[in-house]
Amino acid sequence: FGTSHALDTPVDVLAACVGNVVKGPAALREDLEHLVAALPAVSRLERERRECANSISMLVAHLAVLRDAGWREDILGRFKYSHLTAVRVACAKGCIELGLHAELRDMAAKEEDPGVKRVMQFLLE
Repeated sequence: FGTSHALDTPVDVLAACVGNVVKGPAALREDLEHLVAALPAVSRLERERRECANSISMLVAHLAVLRDAGWREDILGRFKYSHLTAVRVACAKGCIELGLHAELRDMAAKEEDPGVKRVMQFLLE
């Protein structure tokens, strides 16, 4: 960015300085709902559908990293069998992040995509 800051400057302060907004779980959940609502409108446009799916998966994973209180029930329960591959992988990564190994084993047992199944099995090792 062509700037310098003290090494102990908090990351959220730096982000605010360059125009990024650090969002909490509630705002991220709102973003997730907007993306899910937009998905049907872009489903016929391959590039846009892929970008939307990737954004949804990033939010699913980010909410797990933030230890969102309702992640297991609300997010995992809703998206673990999504038709979007990237979202199922994000759910698997969220399960590892939160120590939900039994849920991930259940997902892996029901996963039909061989590539996704391998990812899930690798995460369980």
